[in-house]
Amino acid sequence: MGIVMNDKDKYQFFKDAYEFEHQRKDAINARLSLIFTVLIVIIGAATYFINNINFTPINIFKIIFFILLAITLILIAFAFYFLCKCLFSFKYRYVSRPNKIINYITELEIYNQKSSEPIDINGEIGNLLNLQHSNSASKNRANNKIKNGYFIRALRAIFVASIFVGLSAIPYYIIKVSEPKKNVYVNVDNFLEISKMLNEDEAYENTSDPKPEPVKPTPPDTEDINEADVSAPDIETKTEPNE
Repeated sequence: MGIVMNDKDKYQFFKDAYEFEHQRKDAINARLSLIFTVLIVIIGAATYFINNINFTPINIFKIIFFILLAITLILIAFAFYFLCKCLFSFKYRYVSRPNKIINYITELEIYNQKSSEPIDINGEIGNLLNLQHSNSASKNRANNKIKNGYFIRALRAIFVASIFVGLSAIPYYIIKVSEPKKNVYVNVDNFLEISKMLNEDEAYENTSDPKPEPVKPTPPDTEDINEADVSAPDIETKTEPNE
């Protein structure tokens, strides 16, 4: 003999399925924030490399660096595409708003008062909720399946992009180490002249008159403030003389 579900069990089953799919949607959205953070870090690293490297003259290490960086940027573009699909490509289904259901119940009650064949309002509302929960859960489950697929693709793209941006750091630092050092030349005559002028200024400051000692500030008096005073805060409170 098969299992027969009563009306309460049916409603609870469809309601649980409906709530589960919305919780699954929220879990996927929560993971997207972490993916965006990792993606921003990768973009920042790639931007740093580009801004701190000389494009000429071209050598084998620069060619390798640009190839690795180009692959990284392509993977970043794919990751952005998949993340945008996750965020903006799905419409989730919800059951009717409570006020609409209340209005529907009121309309059914009015219908029963005028009809010669009244209907079971409780059964009608139960069937409506079961149908809406079932349809919504089915649609949302299909959405979550596809959405999770896009999320996995974005995750793979970001993972591979992080590997390539890490590999591009190797030729980048080889290029930086192999660059010729820039020599800074100083005119000795000018340097000696500037040093002499600084010494003369220091000697002049030492022979000047000593500065007078500053006067120690007087500490402020205490104030008696009425807590019920509603005057403007910038008005000075007058201290009453002690009796």
